[in-house]
Amino acid sequence: MTASNDVAAPDAWSNAYIGWPFLDGGRTEQGIDCYGLLAFVYQRELGVFLPSYNTYYEDTEDVPGMDRIFAIESARAWVQVNAADRRPFDVIRSRFARLTHVMIYVEDGKALHTMDGLRSSVERIDTRKWLPRISGYYRHAKCPL
Repeated sequence: MTASNDVAAPDAWSNAYIGWPFLDGGRTEQGIDCYGLLAFVYQRELGVFLPSYNTYYEDTEDVPGMDRIFAIESARAWVQVNAADRRPFDVIRSRFARLTHVMIYVEDGKALHTMDGLRSSVERIDTRKWLPRISGYYRHAKCPL
């Protein structure tokens, strides 16, 4: 974990999470889903514990289950921010077909994420693929940045 005043440069921290295989409900480097990646990064990089919630949904296409997690977490600690005010470690919520998806903002229009069929990666989000699917940016109350 990096101390809150010494958080690594965005590209440096995100590189450690590239290439992890996707696994619905996964919470380890051997297999992880988008929320699991978020929880793992927040714990390791920011010292912020997010509950696992892997029993709250069947898979990443379980929209009601994923929405329930987001509602619980939003009530606890998340504040929506404008896209213009986004900063590293903000969470991006999006919809991709039937999938409810979360990504972690890195910098310069890029986000860290993982999806079914893809290993974790940093991808541009200022594209026709992602822009229409982004439903909001959120910052955790304990995010030290």
